[in-house]
Amino acid sequence: MTLASIANVRRLRVDAAAFPRWPAILAWLVTPLALGWFGFALLDSARNFAPQEIRLSAEGECDPYLDDFVVFYGAGSLVNEDGAGDLYEPPAVRAAQARALGVPSDSIIQLPFYNPPAYVLPLVVLAALPLATAAVVFSGIQLIAFTAAAAALWAREGRRSRALGGVLLLAAVSSMPFHETVLHGQVSFLFLASWVCLWFGAFERRDDRLVVLALVVLAMKPQLAIVPIAYLLVTRRWRALLAAAGLEAALGFVASAAFGPTVFLRWLGLLLEAMSWEDQNGIWVHAMFGWNAFTRALVGEGHQLVRASVTAALTAATALYCLRASRTVHIRERQVELFAMLVFASVLISPHLFAQDLILPAAPLALLVLRRTGRERAAWLAFGALGWSLTFLHFELLLGTPDEVGVNFVSLWLGAGAVLAGTALKRPLHGLHAEFQRREAQRSGPALALQFALGSILALVLFAAVPGLVGQRMANAIEYSYSSLKGETYRIVVVGLSSE
Repeated sequence: MTLASIANVRRLRVDAAAFPRWPAILAWLVTPLALGWFGFALLDSARNFAPQEIRLSAEGECDPYLDDFVVFYGAGSLVNEDGAGDLYEPPAVRAAQARALGVPSDSIIQLPFYNPPAYVLPLVVLAALPLATAAVVFSGIQLIAFTAAAAALWAREGRRSRALGGVLLLAAVSSMPFHETVLHGQVSFLFLASWVCLWFGAFERRDDRLVVLALVVLAMKPQLAIVPIAYLLVTRRWRALLAAAGLEAALGFVASAAFGPTVFLRWLGLLLEAMSWEDQNGIWVHAMFGWNAFTRALVGEGHQLVRASVTAALTAATALYCLRASRTVHIRERQVELFAMLVFASVLISPHLFAQDLILPAAPLALLVLRRTGRERAAWLAFGALGWSLTFLHFELLLGTPDEVGVNFVSLWLGAGAVLAGTALKRPLHGLHAEFQRREAQRSGPALALQFALGSILALVLFAAVPGLVGQRMANAIEYSYSSLKGETYRIVVVGLSSE
């Protein structure tokens, strides 16, 4: 045996001693509970995909189904019928939505179209289809985007631990952001796919085509593109930035030629006006996330100057922290943590961030769990499980407080994610020896089905016993599931199920 092989054996033993067995033991204790928790969430979410018609909520109520899709469809219909002159006039958009739904305008709430003019062009084509057909096409595109993002990550990272990758996929599908995206007909799956493209194009390798594609899609909600653009500026990715800017300029030129150059001024005017809206026109800051929603929950509806000052200070602190944390000698070996920090920062600084956009941190969290080992993997697993639970119970924890004043725990969790990822950037990566990585990848979990069964039973007993917070939701979920098994017939339409 050579001296080099002896040294390798000793290093292997040192690595083994550095990572005790407690994470594996903890995983065996927590996995059943987590799987049962995810199973209950899927059961609970299924109630909201029951047979129902596409609709917007009425004033003073909250009972929508594909309401955000109706906003997109209504914008396209308005342009088809009357041109883009009133595209950013909320009453005109509401009238178009009412015509599409076949209801009076005063029977639905007012939800304006906030996206840039260039992105109404595909909606014009979509609005040429019947409402139900357009909903199927629109929802199919969103689900394809999610599937593509998950498949890309699975193809690259799934070999590390297929069982763990399956658990993470189940966690994502059963999460509240996934449910909100599908229920409301939003485009957050496109944004998730865009961040995955950014990972492969700007972090994993250099591919300007993927970066440009990601930036163009994220520009649909310009606030989500701020952090990626800043990162590309700092890293001097001039070619990708110029290509994205050129493509955006071309799209803007086409929109200007089709709708007139003043359409951009009307869009900017609507955005500036929406900054002052509170609990109207689709802007419910107390039900949102990020620093703006955090200060709204903490301070209350009044004190606008205090809220704006605290939000600006937190946003500036986030930017400075990310800039400082990224200047480390370990940045090349900690690309996943850098990616995670930027994703958390992007959602934190967004002034209007709804629940569906919380699906974005799923990509970096999956990478961190699959790529890290030992204590780091256990820590990120625990952190992800905490965020999953906080988002699931967010409205019970926040909106149940008096006068809608409280602590937005999900926003705090997002801030903690940015800090944890930034802190990890400062530490060298002590990975396990390749032999231990191979062994860990081979632990595919033959007893995963048993864990799921045990977890489901444990979750049913535990969550049904929690009074008020979860117990009633569990009872409703069980009641709905039982009634749906009694012989009702369903057919697939839109994104959920529709009664025969």
